[in-house]
Amino acid sequence: MSGLSPGAMVYRGCIDRVAEDHLAGWALIEGQTGPAVLEVLQRGELLGHVTAQAFRADLQRAGLRDGHVAFTFTAPTGVSLDAAEVRVCFAGTAVALRPPRAVGGSADPMARHVADLNDLITSLKLLTTSTLPQLERGHTAALGAIATALQARQDTLAQLSTAAEEVKQTTTFLSLSFGDQLKHTIREEVAAASDAMVGRVVRALLAVIVIAVLGGAAAGAGIAWALFAQ
Repeated sequence: MSGLSPGAMVYRGCIDRVAEDHLAGWALIEGQTGPAVLEVLQRGELLGHVTAQAFRADLQRAGLRDGHVAFTFTAPTGVSLDAAEVRVCFAGTAVALRPPRAVGGSADPMARHVADLNDLITSLKLLTTSTLPQLERGHTAALGAIATALQARQDTLAQLSTAAEEVKQTTTFLSLSFGDQLKHTIREEVAAASDAMVGRVVRALLAVIVIAVLGGAAAGAGIAWALFAQ
C-alpha cells in the first residue's frame, strides 16, 4: 500500500499473510527516519501495536531501506485473526495497509493494478483534503508575515518622517532664537556706541564753552586794562 499522510509523508506497506494466531507484513513511512508504528484492529477493536523494524532479505533486495521494515504481530490469547476482518493501520491515522491479495479478490496482475490505482486515488484524496489546505494556510501565513513586515517598515518610515519634521522645527526655532538674540546684542552695542559718541560730543562742547568763556573773560580784562591805562 502507498499513500500520503496529512503531513505529506508517504505511507507504504502491505500485509503479506494472516494466520489464526499471527499476521506479518512490512511498512515504512517515507519522510520519517524511524520505524513505522502500526495498530492492529479487528471488527473495530484494537488488538495491539507492532513496530515494523524486523529484517527481511527480500525487502532489502527490493530497495526498501536496509530491509529492517518487516513486522510480525501475534494475536492476544483467545483471539483468532480473521483475514477478512483484520486491519493494520499506521498509528494515529486511518491509513491502512493493503490486505493479503488472497482476501477479497484474485492475485492476477489486473487486480493488482486496480488495487494500485485505488491506492493512488486514496493518496490524492488525502492530498486534496489535508495537504493542500495546509499549504494554503502556510502561504497565507507567509503573506501575512510579509504584510506585517511591510507595515512595520511603513510605520518606521512614518516615525522617521515625524522625527525629521521635529528636528526641522527645532532647528528653525533655534535659528530664530539665535537671530533675535543677535539682533538684541547688536542693538545694545549700537546704543552703547551712541552713548559713548554723545558723551564725547558733550565733553567737546563743554570744552569749547569753557574755552570761550575763559577767552571772553580774558578779552574783557584786556579791554578794561587798555581804557584804564589811558
